[in-house]
Amino acid sequence: MPDLAVSSSDIRPVYVQGTGGLIIKAVRSGEALAAGDVVYLASTGKVLKADSDALASMPAYGIALTPAGGDGEPVSVLMAGWIAGFTLTGLNPHAPVYVSGTPGKLTDTKPSGTGKVVQVAGRVDVDANGNKLLHIMFDWAADYTALP
Repeated sequence: MPDLAVSSSDIRPVYVQGTGGLIIKAVRSGEALAAGDVVYLASTGKVLKADSDALASMPAYGIALTPAGGDGEPVSVLMAGWIAGFTLTGLNPHAPVYVSGTPGKLTDTKPSGTGKVVQVAGRVDVDANGNKLLHIMFDWAADYTALP
């Protein structure tokens, strides 16, 4: 699965006028995180890198907007809205993006195979200037499928 390239220094939420806005939550990290890492909410109440190869680290909860140096550090997580900083070249508008089998990453390839977890993290969108953005909406309570 090719993972989407991310520029951590360019990760930022984007407000799109006329929409419901953004859902950003302040949480604590359970490990070192980079801006752009896809995270899940662990039973400890901390966020860790999501991994579609491991059911225990799913479903994904959001995307880290800020880095965290280690366990217990504050981190802002975008749970719903638009985000810039991912390389979306070659992806068409409305193309789905999935949680990857590489911890903390996104991919444009739907996971398949025994023990994989499929969760759509969002879709490619285009702003008024023609720039591609990722529109995410994590329904972490229901929006994933574990493959047998």
